Amino acid sequence: METVTSLLGNKMFASMYDPKADKLAADFRARAASSLSGLTSVVSKGDETKNILNKIPGVSADTKASLDNLLAQTKSFTSSASGSTPNTIAAKKDEVDAKMQEIVKKAQTEAKDAKVKEAAAKKESLKEKIANQTFSIKRLAGRIWNQFKIYLLYILIVILALWGGSMTSNAMFEMPVYMRFYYFVYGTLLFPVAFIFAIMRYTTGASGKYHAILAPLVEGPIMNPILAGILYPFTHISAEVLVTPLPVESIDGAHAVSETVIMATAQQNAMAQAQAQAQAQAEAAAKVGLIGTSV
Repeated sequence: METVTSLLGNKMFASMYDPKADKLAADFRARAASSLSGLTSVVSKGDETKNILNKIPGVSADTKASLDNLLAQTKSFTSSASGSTPNTIAAKKDEVDAKMQEIVKKAQTEAKDAKVKEAAAKKESLKEKIANQTFSIKRLAGRIWNQFKIYLLYILIVILALWGGSMTSNAMFEMPVYMRFYYFVYGTLLFPVAFIFAIMRYTTGASGKYHAILAPLVEGPIMNPILAGILYPFTHISAEVLVTPLPVESIDGAHAVSETVIMATAQQNAMAQAQAQAQAQAEAAAKVGLIGTSV
C-alpha cells in the first residue's frame, strides 16, 4: 500500500516539485530567523543598557526616556516581525543598534559632564566654606578686638578715677581720716576735676608726696601680714615712728653663753633690783620717821 501510494505520489507531483525553490524558501526562513534572533539580542542588550544607565549618576531623564521608547518600539516590531523579510528585520536591527549607540554616547557625555559639574560644585563649595570660615574668624577676631577696646577703656577710666581720688586724698593728709576718705571718694567720682587741681598744685609747687597708694586711711605698720596685704593701698607710715637703725659692730672678746647662764644672770639681776627697791623704800620710810620725830 505504501509502495502504491509512493509511486502514485511521485508520479502525480513529480512535475510540480522544484528543489531550488524549496532551498530558497529554507534559506529565507533561516535568514529571517537569524535576523530576528539578532534583533532580539539587541533588545536584550538594550534592557541591560537601560539597567546600567539607571545606576549611572548624571544621565538625564530625557536620555533614559529615549532608550525606553526605542526599546518599546523595537519590542513591538519584534513581536510582529514573523511576516517581515530578513532584510527588513536586519535593517531594523541596524537602525536600533545605531540609535542605541547614540543614546549610550549621549549618556556617557552627560555622566562625564555631571562628574565635572559635581567636582566644580564641590570645589566651589569648599572655597565658599573656607571663605565663610575665614570671614567667621575675622568677624570673631573683630568682635573680640572691639570688646577688648571697650574693656580697656573701662579699665583706663577706673585707673584714672582711682588716681584722681588718690591724688586728692594724699593732698589732704593733714586733715582727719574721715576727711581723707571724703576727698578720696570725691576725687574718684570727679577725677577730671581732681586732675585739674593736681596740675594747679604742681605748677604752684604746693604738691606733696604720696603717703599711700590710694588713700592714707590706716596708720601702719600692721603686724598681721594678711590684714597688712589687704589694707596695703590704704596704709601710711607716720614719720614719728620711723627709727633709723644703728650700725651693727662686732665686740672683741664677746662669746656665746648657754641659756642656763643667761637665766641665772637674769635671776640675779632681778633679785638685786628687788633688794635695791626694798632698800630705797626703807630709806624713804626712815626719812619720813625722822621728819615726824623732829616735828
